[in-house]
Amino acid sequence: MTASIPAEAIITLPTFALEIKKVTKNVKITQCRFFNAIPPLCPGQPQDTPKLFLGGYVRKNIQYSEVVTQTATSVQGTIKDFVIDIPISCVLNLGTGLILPATGLSQQQVYEFATSTSLPAGFAAKDKLLAADLSEFNVLSSEFLNPLPTCTLVYSQINEMDEALDRVPLPGGPFEEGIFRTLQEKMVVVIQIKLKIKTFPYGS
Repeated sequence: MTASIPAEAIITLPTFALEIKKVTKNVKITQCRFFNAIPPLCPGQPQDTPKLFLGGYVRKNIQYSEVVTQTATSVQGTIKDFVIDIPISCVLNLGTGLILPATGLSQQQVYEFATSTSLPAGFAAKDKLLAADLSEFNVLSSEFLNPLPTCTLVYSQINEMDEALDRVPLPGGPFEEGIFRTLQEKMVVVIQIKLKIKTFPYGS
């Protein structure tokens, strides 16, 4: 299954940059949590669909040039390196087309015993109190341990745009040169996830 995740962030570089020289990026998935749809408990109740919660970040390594000296016609600089993690998250609606094993639900069932006890004054002598025994509590508990679905990251693609927000002319440098520290980043992260859901090993 494929997810398209939009994300944006404001990035502040540690020093002023003349220009971005190179950017490398890696997608890291830290959460892949499957929620199966619970069957309606009564007729007419809306039917939900399975969901997949995805979370993680994009590790972004920015290499940029920092000005050391400048003249009216030249700029000399040095290369700096800055790493930042941009968080990403989304929820995928898996729809109704998937054939998924039902989620086993743990239950508690209370059972009681009938009692017949005498009544106090004011009732006929032959009358009895017929009711459940309040002196004890009995319960049958059942617990299903559902297999935990697993995820594998198969493919990722990042389409991004970085725009300088505070670029100003470089003092004493060539007229077209400028420096900045703050970037606004917008990106669309496309990831392909392989979801594996095991069935109950009943009878094995």
